[in-house]
Amino acid sequence: MRKTVGIVMIASNGYFPLGIRFIKKFDNLYRGDYSIKYFFFSETSPHSCISEDMSRRVKHMPVVHKSWVDSTNSKFTGIKSINEVPEWRDVDYIYYFDADTNISNPFKDWFIGDLVGGEHFNSRKWAQEGPKSFPFERNEESKCCIPENTNRFTMYYYGAFFGGERNKVFDFCDTLIERQNEDRALGIEPIFNDESYINHYFHYDIPKIIYTENFPFLVSCKGGIECFGTPEKGWLRDPNINIDSLIKTLQRNKNENIDVANGKIVVG
Repeated sequence: MRKTVGIVMIASNGYFPLGIRFIKKFDNLYRGDYSIKYFFFSETSPHSCISEDMSRRVKHMPVVHKSWVDSTNSKFTGIKSINEVPEWRDVDYIYYFDADTNISNPFKDWFIGDLVGGEHFNSRKWAQEGPKSFPFERNEESKCCIPENTNRFTMYYYGAFFGGERNKVFDFCDTLIERQNEDRALGIEPIFNDESYINHYFHYDIPKIIYTENFPFLVSCKGGIECFGTPEKGWLRDPNINIDSLIKTLQRNKNENIDVANGKIVVG
């Protein structure tokens, strides 16, 4: 019996079209040996924007995020909520990908492992500049502080990708949720939010590493949809981009392959 991989995608606010792009491309270009299911976290249901066949493998997880920080800090609690969906508990592996991740070529099972992290594309540059160059959280009061004088293997990991065997991922999330809560109680928000906690965990418990040259996806590829603006525009920086209009285009082309470029949906 084939094992199942659950892909977690947070696509709230202006990230919705990018999340649709990702799951469609993942589904179209995956050539591996596992069954794939998707957990799509968003205000808007993705089902009207994808084919009926794909809809059977996509679970909408309704969320409302007031800001980009709320969204990025919800990764760990979101993943844990998968266990609250009884009919979808059969996933053997869980992987998180940022919604603005893009895929260009067919791929197989490069991401499979017990607990997996990805080398950030700037990690080697920071290593060459010296240990103090890594943008770790340095506040000694924070639960994700990595001291400048650490003598451990040092690498900076993506917050845009992580995952592994489901129970190991749940344990990972439990630990990071606890550390987040302890920091919040002290009024501490780490320098790079969720990514700071991920890096702290992997600094002391090294995962299977996907090095840059083996990471086949393109991280932070927004296709012109910059999501750091105002809440009135779905947190979009460009006032000329209308998310409702993009969603209507996605709905009209739910059975088609799509991309995002220059803030527009590209069909075909």
